[in-house]
Amino acid sequence: MFLFQTALFPYVDKMLGPIIITRIGRVLTIPLLSSCPFIALLSGFSLSVLLNLAFLLKNVLSDQDQRGASNGIAMTRMSLFQIVGPAGGGAM
Repeated sequence: MFLFQTALFPYVDKMLGPIIITRIGRVLTIPLLSSCPFIALLSGFSLSVLLNLAFLLKNVLSDQDQRGASNGIAMTRMSLFQIVGPAGGGAM
């Protein structure tokens, strides 16, 4: 994902623009997420390869704003637990 964001994305953004890239990403995400129930039919190496590819594509095609918001929520929760953890442990 790092390589895509730093090497490939700026060129694609200049060629297509952010609105078209978002539309393409959303359209490609539909079949990707629709195929998740069929993943249960696989096992072993093919399952791990398919899962890695599916979630790699999902992360690459997802909207930047959504990733930023989810990262902010995760960081806020982590900070809260870092505050509560030592206080709770000290109280015990």
